[in-house]
Amino acid sequence: MTPRTLPLVCFALASTGACAPTAKQEAPADLAAFAHERLADDVKHTTFVDFGSKVQLVGYEVSPEDTARPGESVKMTLYWKRTGQLEPGWRLFTHIDDDKGRQLSNFDREGAFRTALGSKESGLSVLELGKVYTDEQTFAVPKADVVTPKITIVVGVWNDAMRLPVVSGPSDGHAAAIVSHISTGVARRGLVKVLQGTQK
Repeated sequence: MTPRTLPLVCFALASTGACAPTAKQEAPADLAAFAHERLADDVKHTTFVDFGSKVQLVGYEVSPEDTARPGESVKMTLYWKRTGQLEPGWRLFTHIDDDKGRQLSNFDREGAFRTALGSKESGLSVLELGKVYTDEQTFAVPKADVVTPKITIVVGVWNDAMRLPVVSGPSDGHAAAIVSHISTGVARRGLVKVLQGTQK
């Protein structure tokens, strides 16, 4: 094949995609508002939690950090980065567990970033590789029958019945990363009072 014929061959193959350049996948405009080139220097807690070598939690902030009683609000900001290829449908979850690891509630859809992400069938796969995304959530410590002296905030990546495994970083053993433990100011003996109240 001569140098003169090579451009003609490539032009012919371009119609089938053989010579076409790989298009860069970009996040939709409504998700770009949450994107940053890197993690800001003033983020209080930097971390490295790797979910299946595809998604990383690279930082977080929680307020308050020490105590939040039942019914009080907790504000949390998570910083996510997509690092590998993902099939459509993968999303984020946030669960609140008691001190025994039992789930009290979930806030999977809470926050503007989750709302924007939830409108895309492709889920996390639309995030640009390497960029850091800010995920702000505000939720209340569950009130009903809360007798746990502390709550644990766990987060992860899920798709139907599947979860990406935590291959690096603090994990609860169920493919969820531990972000924070917060005291509720409720003593364990509160359980006895609840049980006694049901017997009246």
